Amino acid sequence: MSQTAVATLGNNNMPGGLQRNIAARDWGNQCGDDTRLKPYLDYFAAIGVTQSVYDVRVTSDIHLFMLDSDCNEPMGRNSTSQQADWLKGALAASDAPLKLVLLHHAPFSSSLYGSDPEMQWPFEEWGADAVLAAHDHTYERLLNPRGLAGRDGFPYFVNGLGGAPRFPFKSILPSSKARYNGKNGAMLLTSRAVTSGDVIRYELDVAFYAAGGAAGGGGPGAGATAAAPRDCYRIIKTMGASLGGVTTTYAAGCPSAGDEFSLLTNRLAFLSAPSPGQAWSYYVGGKLPPTSKSGATWVSVGFDDSAWPSGPAPLGYGADPPGGSGWATALATNTAASGARYYYLRALVCLSIEAAAQPT
Repeated sequence: MSQTAVATLGNNNMPGGLQRNIAARDWGNQCGDDTRLKPYLDYFAAIGVTQSVYDVRVTSDIHLFMLDSDCNEPMGRNSTSQQADWLKGALAASDAPLKLVLLHHAPFSSSLYGSDPEMQWPFEEWGADAVLAAHDHTYERLLNPRGLAGRDGFPYFVNGLGGAPRFPFKSILPSSKARYNGKNGAMLLTSRAVTSGDVIRYELDVAFYAAGGAAGGGGPGAGATAAAPRDCYRIIKTMGASLGGVTTTYAAGCPSAGDEFSLLTNRLAFLSAPSPGQAWSYYVGGKLPPTSKSGATWVSVGFDDSAWPSGPAPLGYGADPPGGSGWATALATNTAASGARYYYLRALVCLSIEAAAQPT
């Protein structure tokens, strides 16, 4: 496997602060211990790196923003600090579709050290798509821990399982959706972009893999094979003029590489099939939609559905869809009283020859 970049979340020069252990700029938690930090700071000063916060565009899709949550940070560490002002401006200035904030001390955690209130900045409002932290020696995925309206799927990740002794979980936060502490491990982030007309869909899969892939620890994915992640979460951003802006949706559990669930065929199809975030046109009524002026029926490619309402997937009513992120387009319950006895949905679908040949 080839990597575009490797990022760490702190405590990279532990426990003795030896110069030979220096690996990356985010030093983690060394509060009040300038002696152990000195070789670290001297090394980066020698190569011209003096600021403790920085950002890097690792691919055309992904932009990383690295913070220093150490208590000795000269720029401060709360949401009104100079460091926070830098992050707010840097996020606003970036045109990357996927923006990730990395720091050491976890804003939210269900383990030994717990949540750090001072680092609970408004990352969501400032334009971030996910927050990755460490400090607690566990893996955890939390969704919308700040309880913001319209941000139900926004993820915070904790991964301190890089090699040190593992921590137990203590008071489980209500927003905690996945936890693991059975083995050390690492996270793999994979992005892709799919274009259909003027619409571009960006997907970021965030997967946690335990060392060796063997079962253990009783966390999500117990019994997984060497190739299976313990947890996987997908962030989907869809944008285009025809959509009128940017839509962000989420999915717990990532489909196999190259596959995507098709709402049209109710089975796995190739990636270009309809997916979460794609716009659908729909007709509500108790009978078939009328033909268009050209005589085309609603299932024809040339049918004019411009008068139909439309919205991004997933569309539905009632309980949340799988993943728990809510319906992107909420529909009326299909009852005779509501008048919505049937829904007719249309979307552009591009399938491979093999997928198109499958019975629906």
